[in-house]
Amino acid sequence: MDSLHTILADSFHFQNEEVIEIIRLFKPVNYPKHSFLVQQGEMSENIFYINKGLAREFFTYDEERDEDNTIQFMKEGEFYFANNSLLEIQKSKCFTQALEPVKALVLSKDVLKENSLRLPFINRLAFLILKETVIRQEKRTDIYMRFRKGTDRYRLFLESFPNLNHRISDKFIASYLQMNSSTLSRIRRQKA
Repeated sequence: MDSLHTILADSFHFQNEEVIEIIRLFKPVNYPKHSFLVQQGEMSENIFYINKGLAREFFTYDEERDEDNTIQFMKEGEFYFANNSLLEIQKSKCFTQALEPVKALVLSKDVLKENSLRLPFINRLAFLILKETVIRQEKRTDIYMRFRKGTDRYRLFLESFPNLNHRISDKFIASYLQMNSSTLSRIRRQKA
């Protein structure tokens, strides 16, 4: 697990003084397993850095049958924000739920704006966070747009996220891959 300091310094190439200033803007928040970082239908103008744990973003399309579509998984060392809420200033279309206990660092949009003039490198931070989240979402699009067969989508999922397979339930992996759980079970049996 990479700490926020390490990500900012090594991956985003901020100077040590800039890293210290940026970290001061984030507030630690803990989310128990199954709790929500973002609720569908509510505003969320926060940027989350997942320090520890795992979460998923999803929307429900059939509440009676408890069916949903998982949009993305966020693990330690990654940033996350509810796109339409933060960028379009609309109520969130999705839920974001902790699949494991999550220790997050949270940066509000207001704090980001307030400090953007005082700290000129904040705009670069915002761009780099946006870039990281778009690339992660592009991986999902790549999985189900490039491949029609479930076996191919599952193989690419394992290649793209080698350490997540054992941390996520079959139901959520199937939801992410746009298939039902029985199809995923059949694919796994064939691979064994």
